[in-house]
Amino acid sequence: MAIEMACGVYCPLSPRDPQHLLDHWLTKSKFNNKTVLINIRSTWINTDIISDANVDRLSSITVTSSNVAYIILTSASTGIPKSIRIRHQDFIHFTHSFMHISALHKKDNVIQLAASTFDSHVYEVLAPLVSGATVIMLHPDADATLETTFYLVNEISYINTVPIGTSFPNYKCLIIDNFSQSVTASQEGELFVGCVGIFAGYLGHDD
Repeated sequence: MAIEMACGVYCPLSPRDPQHLLDHWLTKSKFNNKTVLINIRSTWINTDIISDANVDRLSSITVTSSNVAYIILTSASTGIPKSIRIRHQDFIHFTHSFMHISALHKKDNVIQLAASTFDSHVYEVLAPLVSGATVIMLHPDADATLETTFYLVNEISYINTVPIGTSFPNYKCLIIDNFSQSVTASQEGELFVGCVGIFAGYLGHDD
């Protein structure tokens, strides 16, 4: 939250990720400061971060909705990792839509389960705090343990697939064919989503 309020860009990395991917991300993203755990500080360290020279400037920093809030790195499933830029307006728009459909309430308790390098972890932490809910942080050794938490979901016997659902408020979803035309019932197509909350593109790729 301090990074966001200071108009910085939050970009989480994990020491569990392959070394060559971490090196690629750090080189391509060109971070000004890197904060790392003690046991991996020999890999990347920037002593310039330990400074209070610019503390007095923080009060005059203006954060706008178009500023990039955080960057999430893809898993490089295509061979080349990409950096996805999420603006403040994208995150806030999604959070408000989530609250509008009554999926998040002030008295809710939200368990933070996703890994820090997965996009949903930002929403698991910040969205509840923005809406007045409570975030529950599990022990680091328990985040991937299936037996740690569970929730009973009643099975639906008359359906074999999970429906795509309904679009969020102010989001527009279209299923389009190869000719950019809307498909009819029972036809296959690609899902296109449009709204203010669409991410700002990939870092280093203007297209």
